[in-house]
Amino acid sequence: MRVLTGFVGILALAQSGFCAQPQQPIPAGQLVREVVFNELNDHQGHGYWRYWVEHHTPKETRIDEQVETAQGPVTRLTLSNGLPPSPQAEAEDQARLQRLLNSPDEQAKHLHEYEENENRIGRILALLPDAFLYDYDGEENGCHRLRFRPNADYPPHSIEARIFHSMSGTLWIDARYKHLSRLEGRIQENLGNYILDSRFCYAFNESENERWQNSGQMKTET
Repeated sequence: MRVLTGFVGILALAQSGFCAQPQQPIPAGQLVREVVFNELNDHQGHGYWRYWVEHHTPKETRIDEQVETAQGPVTRLTLSNGLPPSPQAEAEDQARLQRLLNSPDEQAKHLHEYEENENRIGRILALLPDAFLYDYDGEENGCHRLRFRPNADYPPHSIEARIFHSMSGTLWIDARYKHLSRLEGRIQENLGNYILDSRFCYAFNESENERWQNSGQMKTET
């Protein structure tokens, strides 16, 4: 499953970039509840994923390749503003990875951060059935497409829950396997002295036979 730089990771399943043939839909809220149950079980079973993570900042659009391992994700820069990394950027990336390889302290810190992120993923997934309202928005490539918006009756019990409760957008659910295939959304929240406005997109593919070959794309904007 996964997660995510600056946000939480949400898992998904698709066959060769497409979903299975859709079945007769059940109520949208019930479908999401069943999907979250599947994702949490997958999360606990701990499959490993390969990602291409796209970050947008005022100065740079950066794409990193990220591969999950039992010791945490390993990330390398692949593109910066649409171009391969410069020799200097490659050297800095290699030096960072070498420090991680040679330092038990760095490895322990890296693993601790990874485990914290894994726990955060589970907490955010658990919010989805109750914190949002869902409506069917059609079928696409064998997926049910759902619109979602905050549920005004849901009481967030933490700052983290409050932030993610402000999310709205669209998600795609594999109709046969009942796994998330894609999620696009926007978080807008007034945090007092700071206005959070973040757009994101997650899309994932999975091999039926080799879980660690899973791949995905994630975009974040700041």
